[in-house]
Amino acid sequence: MMKDKKSSIKTKLILMQLLTASVVMAVFAIYIIYNQWKDYRNVTAKQLISAARLLAANTKSSLQFLDKRDAERILSSLETERDIVNAWIYDSAGNLFATYGKKGYRDYTFTKDPQEQIQFFKRYITVSTKITDDGELLGTLYVRLDTSERRNSLLHNILTVILALFIGIVIASVLAALIQKRISDPILLLTDKIEQVTRTGNYTVRVKPQSNDEIGRLSVGFNKMMEQIQSRTESLDNAKEQLQTILDAVPGTISWIDSDLRYLGVNRSLAKVFNVKQEEFVGKRLGFMGSSPEFVQFVKEFFGSENKQAYQEINAIANGKKYTHLIIGQKYGNNKAAVFIGIDITKIKEAEEAIKRSEERLSLVVEASNTGIWDYDVLNDTVYFSPRWKAILGYTDNEIENTLQEWEKRLHPDEKNKIIRKFNDFIENPEGLLTLEYRLRHKDGSYRWVSDRSAALTDDQGKTYRILGSIADITERKQAEEALREARDSLEIKVAERTKELEKANEKLKELDRLKSMFLASMSHELRTPLNSIIGFTGLLLMGMAGELNEEQKKQLSMVKNSAKHLLNLINDILDISKIEAGRIDLDITEFSLKELVDEVVEESSSLLVGKSIRLEADVDEQIKMTSDRRRVKQILINLVSNAIKFTDEGLVSITGKYLASDKVEISVSDTGIGIKKEDMKKLFKPFQQLDMSSSKKYEGTGLGLHLCYRLTELLGGTITAKSEFGKGSVFTIILTKVVQSDRTER
Repeated sequence: MMKDKKSSIKTKLILMQLLTASVVMAVFAIYIIYNQWKDYRNVTAKQLISAARLLAANTKSSLQFLDKRDAERILSSLETERDIVNAWIYDSAGNLFATYGKKGYRDYTFTKDPQEQIQFFKRYITVSTKITDDGELLGTLYVRLDTSERRNSLLHNILTVILALFIGIVIASVLAALIQKRISDPILLLTDKIEQVTRTGNYTVRVKPQSNDEIGRLSVGFNKMMEQIQSRTESLDNAKEQLQTILDAVPGTISWIDSDLRYLGVNRSLAKVFNVKQEEFVGKRLGFMGSSPEFVQFVKEFFGSENKQAYQEINAIANGKKYTHLIIGQKYGNNKAAVFIGIDITKIKEAEEAIKRSEERLSLVVEASNTGIWDYDVLNDTVYFSPRWKAILGYTDNEIENTLQEWEKRLHPDEKNKIIRKFNDFIENPEGLLTLEYRLRHKDGSYRWVSDRSAALTDDQGKTYRILGSIADITERKQAEEALREARDSLEIKVAERTKELEKANEKLKELDRLKSMFLASMSHELRTPLNSIIGFTGLLLMGMAGELNEEQKKQLSMVKNSAKHLLNLINDILDISKIEAGRIDLDITEFSLKELVDEVVEESSSLLVGKSIRLEADVDEQIKMTSDRRRVKQILINLVSNAIKFTDEGLVSITGKYLASDKVEISVSDTGIGIKKEDMKKLFKPFQQLDMSSSKKYEGTGLGLHLCYRLTELLGGTITAKSEFGKGSVFTIILTKVVQSDRTER
């Protein structure tokens, strides 16, 4: 580090440019190598997945009809694929159904894994995929690819990038040596000018810019800084002159005195008092002109204390008249000096005397009122009770002594300790007014309710030295409040009884709602079994398994199959809603790729586009990974896409997905369909609510789809919203957290 400090700016510039160029080229090389490696894996994996899906689709019928020869014939088509060397098909029972092996790879032993996945083993990639038909598992396909040739090509590209990096560093070294001179010379010139200003204090020095680059702008900035310093120096001198003018205009006296009790300066008002010039005070000791002895003593004590600020009233006589000044002292300069301001408060003191006389008159007025006054001197522990205070308790002025004990012994036993404690707390922390309501014993032995309001007077340190208060008899009001309280208690009992009745009725309603949900769930389950049979056997008939069908029969059976599927979807929606309402739905939380899920939704929804001029597109970032219930997210998207296609005759249905924040994902389904009227938007997401509820409605449906989407999104901890313009289309937006915690699972 020390060696670097001693290096010249030329050497540092060369090293800086070389290091920057090297880092940039190294990062670029690493980026290229990483992309090469990433593309190698992604392209290879996608090719293998596409081949596996194609084989799975083509061998579906071979598994259904148990035609092993046909399956092996389809697998043998892999001979045209240079890198794919093995393929295996297992039936749904896990038995080997058909195999394929390229020459030189036929003796490979494969370990079966029931999961759909991509596996990388050294120079081989294996892909497994399930073969299904309408949700029924027919078997599993495994395909293996040899990556040797692709790996060799990747290594060749990496070596080329490393060679280019080395050549770039050499070129950067040569350019850095040539460029540094154009940078270092102007900087050295600027450094010399700065040293000149520091040495001479001449702020008129300027630097002529030699270029328009950053160093040129630095020179311009240096010139502007010198101009500002020069201007501020002149302004400071003017400010000093202005400050003295202002101090001279102040009507009070101002003086600056150091800790040796010598004057540092005074304003014009103080000099005028002694009828001398201001400069004659400078350096003279305090009291040289016969200052007030009280002021001299105050200054001495102030410098002898640790206080930063102090004030005191000083009496003086001038021209035969008595004056009172309030002197305020403030230390500065590490307590080595202080400024003292004198304010003439003679008229204020006269006003205080007038106020004191007014207070005496006010006291007479209070005594004539119906309020009892008390005054507690905390320092001397003495108290004063007014005659009216004593009269409220049935006593004359001479029957009760003015002591705190007379008040304490008349407090009600149930409240005595609490009231005394609050009173003592108020003495320690005198904030605001203290308002208490308590009972005092009357002369006749009864207790009277009083309202006691008091305020504290504090000294400079915030300590209470006096408390003033008053009491008023509120016995009649408290009696009225007690009567009202008894009436309110009676009412509360009646309300409590009615509340219990309502709670019992509410429990019955909850039980009925639970039984309804259980009934719907049970009936929906019972209906699904025969519907699946109808769909399955209708599919077999359409495939010609029971004999050849004519066109009309195929048409009618297709209508039966479509209607059965529609009814099954409706029953599934009812079952899901019933499970949610009954609190019996489970969340299967796994990590998955959002793009892969959306691709599945697009593929399964493509059949709905038949007969319509609609494009179904998806734009989802491949990097989005979510931890949620994959099946439920897919169910929500399929419902939204089906709705969009149903209400769109031509145009575009689009699915988009993006990160909204570090922990949130936004998925939108938009269409160019009929849209939704503004007054109908409030009907969305409600069960059994359709925008067209007439008997001649154009679009079929029950109104459960969007409600199910809303409930599932809510269950996953997300939100769903909709925007629409009638006649132009709609957009449904889902916001989900990337990770759904396992404690959100409902059972």
